[in-house]
Amino acid sequence: MTSIALVKYRFLGKQGGLEKQAFKIIDELLNRGYQVTLISSQSINYKSINSIKLNSSAPKGFLTLLFFIYKVKHYLKHQKFDQMLALS
Repeated sequence: MTSIALVKYRFLGKQGGLEKQAFKIIDELLNRGYQVTLISSQSINYKSINSIKLNSSAPKGFLTLLFFIYKVKHYLKHQKFDQMLALS
């Protein structure tokens, strides 16, 4: 089974426009038999995806995003995925 990691800093459930599109992407990937892991600063419970929550302990603002990117890179070094998709 092919594994795909989706990375999105803030995932606000089904509230935002990009989040709605992300759910469509996730649904299509699941329908095609992919194993989907969502890496975000919030965890979500959606169908059979694996949700990984990476906290950023940096102060609010630009540094928060940089700390999140650092943690994602560190996580991806220790986990193997066939593909990765970053959603901004």
